[in-house]
Amino acid sequence: MPTFVGRSAELGLLRARLDEAAAGRPRTVVLEGTAGVGKSALVHAFSSSLDPASVLSASGDEAETFLPFGALMQLLGSRSATWPDPFAAGRHVLEILDQRHRDQPTVFVVDDAHLADTQSLTALTFALRRLQADRVLALVTVRDTEIGRIPSGLLRLAEAQDGRIPLSGMGVDEVRALATSRGHPRLSRRNAERLREHTGGNALYLRALMDELSPSALRQSGPLPAPQSYALLALGTLGALSDQARRLARAAAIMPDGTRLAVTAGVADVAEAEGAVEELVRANLITCRYADDGLRIGFAHALARAAVHQDVGPRERKDLHTRAAGLTTGEAALLHRAAAAHGPDPGLSAELAARARELESDGNAHRAASMFLKARALGPPGPDGDAHLMDAANLFLIAGDVTSAKDVAARLEELPAGARRFYLQAKIAWLGGEPGAAEELATLAWSRAAELDRTGRGTLAAILAQLHNVRGDGQAAADWAARALAEELPADLIDSTAAARAMGLALIGRSREALAALGSLVADPTKVGSDGQHRLTARGALRAALDDLPGARRDLEAFVGTTRGEVAPQRLVAMGVLAEVDFRLGDWDASVTLAEHAISLAEDSEQLWVLGFLHAVAMQVYGGRGAWSRAAQHLDDARRIAGVLGDPATFAVCENAGVLLASYHSEPGEVVERAQLLVLLDDGPTVEPGWLTWPAPYVSALIQLGRLDEADSAIRTFEGTARARGSRSRLAALARLRGELATARRDHPVAREAFEEALRLGDGVADALEQALALASYGRFLRRRGERRAAQERLQASRERFVSMGATPFVERCDEELAAAGLTPEPSERSPTEGLTPQEQIVARLACRGLTNNEMAHQLVLSVKTVGYHLTNVYTKLDVHSRTQLVAKMSRG
Repeated sequence: MPTFVGRSAELGLLRARLDEAAAGRPRTVVLEGTAGVGKSALVHAFSSSLDPASVLSASGDEAETFLPFGALMQLLGSRSATWPDPFAAGRHVLEILDQRHRDQPTVFVVDDAHLADTQSLTALTFALRRLQADRVLALVTVRDTEIGRIPSGLLRLAEAQDGRIPLSGMGVDEVRALATSRGHPRLSRRNAERLREHTGGNALYLRALMDELSPSALRQSGPLPAPQSYALLALGTLGALSDQARRLARAAAIMPDGTRLAVTAGVADVAEAEGAVEELVRANLITCRYADDGLRIGFAHALARAAVHQDVGPRERKDLHTRAAGLTTGEAALLHRAAAAHGPDPGLSAELAARARELESDGNAHRAASMFLKARALGPPGPDGDAHLMDAANLFLIAGDVTSAKDVAARLEELPAGARRFYLQAKIAWLGGEPGAAEELATLAWSRAAELDRTGRGTLAAILAQLHNVRGDGQAAADWAARALAEELPADLIDSTAAARAMGLALIGRSREALAALGSLVADPTKVGSDGQHRLTARGALRAALDDLPGARRDLEAFVGTTRGEVAPQRLVAMGVLAEVDFRLGDWDASVTLAEHAISLAEDSEQLWVLGFLHAVAMQVYGGRGAWSRAAQHLDDARRIAGVLGDPATFAVCENAGVLLASYHSEPGEVVERAQLLVLLDDGPTVEPGWLTWPAPYVSALIQLGRLDEADSAIRTFEGTARARGSRSRLAALARLRGELATARRDHPVAREAFEEALRLGDGVADALEQALALASYGRFLRRRGERRAAQERLQASRERFVSMGATPFVERCDEELAAAGLTPEPSERSPTEGLTPQEQIVARLACRGLTNNEMAHQLVLSVKTVGYHLTNVYTKLDVHSRTQLVAKMSRG
């Protein structure tokens, strides 16, 4: 049986239908889908978990389609058909059901029902339509193109019971799981998406490709082939058509989908194009649509294109591309000329390089990189070709495509040793999650700095600044950044290096000085151009560290919103910091949806270096809401990445998240144990107020464990740092902890004063969760002092804040205190976004902001169809029918 992965939603639905049948409500389910999509595998996975004696199964077969009652004989285990007609057979089915007195419901399974004989399907329909309280589940699978072979009565029965289930292709996560089971354990989300789009998520085609191709072939960036089984079928279909149709299809294989028929016909040298394309459309190989400038054609499926393209031989391909070059203009013609070329062509190589530079200056880094690679392939060996290869690697990195940069990295090894080569290898290693190797290579490059001009030296010093920031060595980062800025740097690198210097200064406690150093930016973040985006991100992060959360959000939202569709490293950082700011402001829905989206983009582009931070941010919301399994999974992922990277900064971020999760769980012993690892790191973000939040839960846990002197000492230490650096939010949290410590010591006047101070200091600057915790602690103190009315006021205010964030564990603890204070809270209203997936939540939010589907697709790096799919799900789950209704529904949350 083929490997089965995923389909958790569909399996859950089948199990729910089985439970209904077990309760005496008979159910009929029709699974519809294309051939190979996984209908049979799903049915087998479902039925294999059942008692075999409760399952009666049959499968349609082409050879038995016209054998009367063939499928029903399989189903009932009969050797011959003794029924005069389908209705007598149906009555016999009912009699058999009456005789089955079993603890488990009876499950009928008819696989490939479109190949079953009509009499069997009619008899089964007759029986199923007459069940009222029987414990029966009927499960039928059918190819979607053959749905007309199923009796209309059976379809109506399934529809009435909400039992028609269209089975679509596998999702990206399911493709990755399937790849692991087929010997490809490290398939990235980006490559999984590429496979999914190529095959339509069809499990049969996916398995075939995974078994036919090597791991490196699945990861490479070139076009994917069609599975051999599909290719033979498609080419057999094409071979049966006319010569004109075959020639047109082969020409279409080297042209983009949507090309005008007249152009493709010219490439194919076909005179009767309309007749040829009609043949191809009828054969389901080509699609055709009408446009203002004539018919436009494309392949019906990516696999059909791949099958035809790989069948075109080298000579024919050269001829087709040569003719295409003569019938197209601009870049398209240039690319066709390159595809037709065989062997070095210095003139064409120079044209490609010139076009690459134009694309680079226009900001199209990815296309420019691909063009440089083509220029190198057609140019003679030597310095120019080496420069083209290094230009391509650098541009892939600028575009955020670490996967393609890694592909180029292997070829960089072939180049002569040199400072620029080592620099590029260092940058690829850094973004690819190997900071140790990156620093070693960058240091090696600096030892040959004399080979570089001022721009080269500045560029190299800039990456060393970034690497020292990752290592948590703020002083070295600031020094390297200053050295880089003293050289000559391109505008974009001036921006990122100035940001790196500011972050280095912040790591050593000079956040206000760092913020002042970024003062050349305009006040309005929406007016900051592309030469200031790194500094804008740094300003947002610094404002957050200095308690200016609204200002931080404005900066970061402006950057994230104006870099739609990019997966560049800095955008991922900005998304993560913005998610952190949203968490601190109490907008947990926005936080988790943004963090999850950033995680998917980082995984797609294989930017391991930032993934640990993003998982840690997502964990905060899930942990704060009591979604323990999801929180633990994010924490595990973050720690796994930290182990791979081995850098102190990621380690600190992940262990901070571990402390927080233990505190959400109310496990003070584990909080203290995990925090000890951070106490040992006595520099960088672990002691800088505003970066990591572990000190407050650590001190609180010490108090809960009765280790009051240790808690007192820790408070004094943290307060000294917070006062020296002017962190009101940290001082507010520490004031709350002084109140809790004084309460434990029964020093009630000091406790009351401390709680009042915590609320006063935290007003407008403390995190939403911390403000709610301060109110809860004060309310608990007042209740135990017998001041019930004042306690109720504080506790109710605290509960409202917890409810607004969806912080279920905290709401429950608050309810216990309120009950002890003599109040029973009203049940909390459900958030309108409850039940939406993270992708659906972010699509819903962007739709409420007025973005079109195309704009959302661009910003989220999704297809328009995928955005439409998510929006449809949002409408269904929220029971709305327009964007106006969606805005109204979301605003009530």
